[in-house]
Amino acid sequence: MEQTKTYTSQLQQYLPAIFRDEEFLVIFLSAFEKILLTSSSHDRREIESEEGLEDTIENLHRFFDPEMTPERFLPWLASWAALSVREDLSQKQKRDFIANMVQLYRRRGTKENLQKLLNIFTVVAPTITEASSSPEFQLGVHSTLGLDAYVSGGRPYFFDVSISFRTLVCPGEKLPLAFQLQDQFEKPVCAMEDISIQIVLTPDHGTILAADSTALTKKAGMYILEIPKGFSSAVVLYEADEKAENIVLTGETKKGLKLQQSFDVRGPSSRKASQLAIISSTTVCRGELLPLLFQLRDDKGYPAYLSSDTEFRLTLEKQKGILSGTGFNGNSLPDGIVIPKAVTSAVAFFEAESVGETILTADALDKPIASATQAITIAPKPDESSPSSIVIKNMLAFGRGQSSLASRQYAVTRALIEQEKPAHTDFNLKLVYPTMQLAVHSTIGVDTVLGSAFGT
Repeated sequence: MEQTKTYTSQLQQYLPAIFRDEEFLVIFLSAFEKILLTSSSHDRREIESEEGLEDTIENLHRFFDPEMTPERFLPWLASWAALSVREDLSQKQKRDFIANMVQLYRRRGTKENLQKLLNIFTVVAPTITEASSSPEFQLGVHSTLGLDAYVSGGRPYFFDVSISFRTLVCPGEKLPLAFQLQDQFEKPVCAMEDISIQIVLTPDHGTILAADSTALTKKAGMYILEIPKGFSSAVVLYEADEKAENIVLTGETKKGLKLQQSFDVRGPSSRKASQLAIISSTTVCRGELLPLLFQLRDDKGYPAYLSSDTEFRLTLEKQKGILSGTGFNGNSLPDGIVIPKAVTSAVAFFEAESVGETILTADALDKPIASATQAITIAPKPDESSPSSIVIKNMLAFGRGQSSLASRQYAVTRALIEQEKPAHTDFNLKLVYPTMQLAVHSTIGVDTVLGSAFGT
C-alpha cells in the first residue's frame, strides 16, 4: 500500500515531483509561506504579527470591529471619528467608547450623552443635576441686577456632577465589618451589658458570617449580633455572592440605636494586579480585634487578581498584638498571608495586646507586587458606659490620596466633562463619601469642621 507523502511545507506539494525533495527549495519557499500562508488561531481579539497575508485578508473585518480588533489598532479605529483615546483607560473602556462613539456624537452636548459617557469611564456612575429653570426675566420681581441678572454677558449655565463612593467588594469574596459602640463625643465605650444588634440586608444579597469568637445568629430573615459586656466592638464578615449595587445594611439595638451602611458588589478589573492595599481602620482598643482587608489592585486602583497564588510575608514593627485569620479566603498566618489565584482579597485580624503604635508591612514573595504598609494605634480599653451611637468602622475601598481610585476617577470625570460639556456652560464636580466617621475617613480641620461651616 502506497503511503501518503508528508510535506514540511505547504507550498512543497505544488512543485513538480522532481523538485519536491530539494532541501534548498523547501527552505526558499518557507520564507514566502510564512508571509503568505501561515494560519492563525483566529482568536476574536488576537491577530498575531506573524499571521499570513491570506489569513489577514480573509479576516480583514476584524480590524473594523471594536470588540475584535487588536488593542494596538484601537487608536487607529478611533481616528476614523476624529477621536483621541486616553492611554490611562482600560482596554474594555476603550472598546466600549469606540463602539458607542458614533451614536454618542449625535447627542453631543446633551445631559443624556454626558451620562452615557460617564457610565463607560467611571466605576460608580455619577449623578448629573441641572440647575432649576428660572421664571421669565423680571428685574425687581425675581431678578436683581448684579446678583442673578447681568447686562452684556453674565454667569454661564451651571450643572452639578457628583460621584457617590461606596465600599466595594467582589463576588465570592468577604468584606470585614467592625461594629463599634461610641459615646456622645464619638469615642469608643465598652458595653455595660450585653448588647444585641438586629442586622438586615436590603436587598437580601450575600451572607453575614461570624468572625473568630463573635456571637452571631440568624432568625426570621435577620442577623442578631452580640457585643458582650466589657467590649466596645464586634466583627463580622459579609460574604458577597452575585453582582449588585447599593446593598444597604441597617442595624438597630433594643434601645433604638441605629446605623446604616451601603456598598456595592462589583466584578474585578480585567487588568493584572500590580499592587497591594491594606484596608482597615487605623485604631483599635486593647484586647479587641481589628479586621484587615488585603486587596490586590491594578495600576489604576481597581480590585484585580493574578493567575496564580500570591504569598505575602507579614511583619509587625513592634509586637503589640497577634495576627490571625486561618481559614478565611485561604489565609496562612501568622508568618504570611496567601491570596489565591483569581481572587482579589484576603481577610486577617489583628488582636491588640498592649497600648502603643505598630506598623504592619506586607511584602510579596516571588511576584512583582508593590509592598503595602498600615500604621495601627492601640488605644487603652475604654470605660464602661451607655453608648450614644453605634457605627461601622468600615474600610473604604476607594480611599483618598493622589494614588487612590477616587482621585483617578475624579481626574477622568473632570477631563471628560471639560471635553464634552456644551459651550457657555460650567459645572461643579464633587466626590461624595459615606457618612462621616472621624479618624476613619474624616479629619477635623481638613474635611470636617466643628461649629460654623465654611462658606461655599
